[in-house]
Amino acid sequence: MIDPDERQLSPSGKTQMPDGAIDIGNGTWITKVQDGTGEWVGINEWHHAPSGDSWEWCGGWVPFMLPGLPEAVHSNHWDIVSLEPLTLSPSLLCTSCQHHGYIRNGAWEDC
Repeated sequence: MIDPDERQLSPSGKTQMPDGAIDIGNGTWITKVQDGTGEWVGINEWHHAPSGDSWEWCGGWVPFMLPGLPEAVHSNHWDIVSLEPLTLSPSLLCTSCQHHGYIRNGAWEDC
């Protein structure tokens, strides 16, 4: 699991994916992010993105909509339709490289 304090550093600019990454298909992986109590609070979504003559990992932090969050942050969080298998709403769009899709039934579905 990734420490929530490191979520802003991952995955953009990384050349290696961390241990424990889960392949959800179509060139996309996730790592679970838990808070200090062990509650699953989001994921880091990973995919390959071109970077000059080579590639590095691209993606970002996907925080879950959790009870008690103020209304003002709702647009920046994803609804949990199901944790097992993981299904989130709405779709995820990488603002760096435009990788776009849904996580449904634990798998990546390209848009």
